[in-house]
Order: sequence, then C-alpha cells, then structure tokens
Amino acid sequence: MRLHIGALPFLQLDGTSFASDNESLPGLDIRFSGSVVEKGKRTLKFGTETRTHGAYHYVLEYSWEGDIGIPELFIGFTKTTPPQYPLKF
Repeated sequence: MRLHIGALPFLQLDGTSFASDNESLPGLDIRFSGSVVEKGKRTLKFGTETRTHGAYHYVLEYSWEGDIGIPELFIGFTKTTPPQYPLKF
C-alpha cells in the first residue's frame, strides 16, 4: 500500500518520519492506524525515483507478509496553525 505525499520546498522529512505513525507538517498533524500500520513494514522514499512530471513527492509504503485479513488504513488529520516564515524581498 503506497501513499504519495507532496514535498514542500522548505520542509524535508527524514527516514524516521512517520516512524511513530504520526507526523506534523506545517499546518497539519497526520496520524496513521489500522492493520496495515500495526502489522506492516514501513518505508519512506524520496529522491529522483519519486518524481512525477518533474515534481518530487514522498512515497510512504506499508508492506506485509502473510495474511492480515482485510487490510485497513485509517488516516487522521488535525489542522494546526502553520508556522510563520519571514519573507525577504
């Protein structure tokens, strides 16, 4: 199961992002749960192989071996106040 997450030019995620099945992005908290998360192996990919039409994105992938029944993935979003970035012209 793969989720594609758009990359923000000022925010870079590292390989441990989503390791605890939640992450904060500017203005958004994301939480993953379900049998795919609990019983699967998580990988987060980013690089030249994750480009589509010139735009980079992250690929959060859950894989598993054996029978986990009907795969379930729940994604929770909580809107937060995005950080302010000083703009210089």
